Amino acid sequence: MILRLAQGLALALVVALLGLLVWRVTRGDEGAGIRSEIAAGKRPAAPGFRLRPIWQRTDTATPELRAAVARGEVRTADLHGRPTIVNVFASWCVPCRDEAPLFAAAAGRYAGRVQFVLLDFQDFDADGRSFLRRYGLALPALHDGDGNVAHRWGATGVPETYALDASGRIVAHAAGAVDADSLQRLVASVLR
Repeated sequence: MILRLAQGLALALVVALLGLLVWRVTRGDEGAGIRSEIAAGKRPAAPGFRLRPIWQRTDTATPELRAAVARGEVRTADLHGRPTIVNVFASWCVPCRDEAPLFAAAAGRYAGRVQFVLLDFQDFDADGRSFLRRYGLALPALHDGDGNVAHRWGATGVPETYALDASGRIVAHAAGAVDADSLQRLVASVLR
């Protein structure tokens, strides 16, 4: 009896996983269109979101973004008003550790002209905050626990970085870790 129950549960688990796989394949890659538009030089609007901040530091943010962080919910529209660099990171991401000091330095260098926002991808809040504290990132960080927002933006992993103009349109994208030169190019793309 116990063996048949275990077999039944195992079969149910296999069927559920197969269903999840079919759903994922049929749903497709939601962000592929965004990536294609950016590569073609189009400026797609950043897909909408409502995310909870995990970090209250807003040193380089617009008043609208500061207010959104203070109320505990940030929407895509709250990024409008100033060019914005959005970095998708995770505390468990080794390349993210290498680029963190670059974002801290760039945020200070471009304060008042460009705001920097971090999107904590598939991470625990406490781990994300620990990462931000360790690397001295005084930037607003938003929790994307299931990674859904990053995927809709076209991210295929971490790190990835997006450059948005002041109206919230994605001007440029860098998949993978940025170095000082590529981060400078992203910032320059929204300061033109």
